[in-house]
Amino acid sequence: MLNNVMLAAAWFVAPLFAPSKIAQAYVLAAAVVVAGTVQILVQLPMLRRLGYRFDYNWPAAREGVLQVGRNLAPMLFGLAVTQINTFNDSLIARGLEANSSAPQPMSWLGGAVDYPMQQGAITVLYYGERFYELPVGIVGMAVAVAIFPLLSRHATRGNLRQLGADMTLGLRLVTCLSIPAGVGLMLLADPIARLVLKSGHFGEADTLRAAQVIAWYSTGVWAYCAAPVVVRGFYAMGNAATPVRIAAWMVGLNLLLNFTLIWPMHESGLALSTSIAAAVQLVVLTIAFSRSEARLDWRQLSATTARTLVATAAMASAAYATLQWMPAKDSFADKLLQVGGPIACGMAIYCGVYLLLGGRELGMLLSGRSDE
Repeated sequence: MLNNVMLAAAWFVAPLFAPSKIAQAYVLAAAVVVAGTVQILVQLPMLRRLGYRFDYNWPAAREGVLQVGRNLAPMLFGLAVTQINTFNDSLIARGLEANSSAPQPMSWLGGAVDYPMQQGAITVLYYGERFYELPVGIVGMAVAVAIFPLLSRHATRGNLRQLGADMTLGLRLVTCLSIPAGVGLMLLADPIARLVLKSGHFGEADTLRAAQVIAWYSTGVWAYCAAPVVVRGFYAMGNAATPVRIAAWMVGLNLLLNFTLIWPMHESGLALSTSIAAAVQLVVLTIAFSRSEARLDWRQLSATTARTLVATAAMASAAYATLQWMPAKDSFADKLLQVGGPIACGMAIYCGVYLLLGGRELGMLLSGRSDE
């Protein structure tokens, strides 16, 4: 509903205010508020049918609400570290972006050093973030939200063995989807950028820069998707402090990497820094959770990862071969085929190879239940 309302505003309402671009921008901004409201309202009838009723008994709810309030800030920081890092990326790009497409010395450093990025860096970073957030929203956040009540139930009952088993299963589900999604996005970064972005003032050079940023952000998709699952495991155990401490270190690591990579790699260095910080965060979070909260089944995780890597390699080979056969033309239909053809072929190969290797996670996702 959220997306449908915003798309309807962009397609049908905003054009009524042409040619005023400012008025159209206000329409799109208002549509975000309306869409969020609609997204809430459409759920209320279903909740009522399920027996939910609003209760205004503040004395009974007071302690729970206060506890939520106390935990809110650290929880948000622990979950939003990647968003914080990408926000810092945009601030650095804004401050260190030249005013032209040619190399330009930084006068406030005596003119001895050129600006590390050309004009348009903020724009290509913005679009790169939008693309990597697609698999994160579909895979990572979906699994994290779905598994959180289950983890909380195990934590409340003190059943740490089952909590570790379900956390392991959640990570396996994320792994078998996020790794091929990230590799596929890397492989198709250029045709996707050409399909979605190349038009009007967004020229060939801009498209190539955006594709490079998309590809470097995509190297961390597996970590972006898995980190919210592990963080919610800590929250289920009532431990909000550990994710916050790790997140703070990762923000610092990202800033250090930004200023290390930004001159040799330009805006792509900012994207790679965020991916590296996300990968380190996931590794540290996972080890800390297994040691201090509930033991994970590393054997199963390793087996799932190995199957996923083999199937992803087969997928990437098939998608790359398909891409070479696609017509190298610039019409919208041809560009759509250059993206859709490799995706369809790659998905079919990945699923087939994964199932042949004995992977059951895809079947669990399709059936909606675990057979373990």
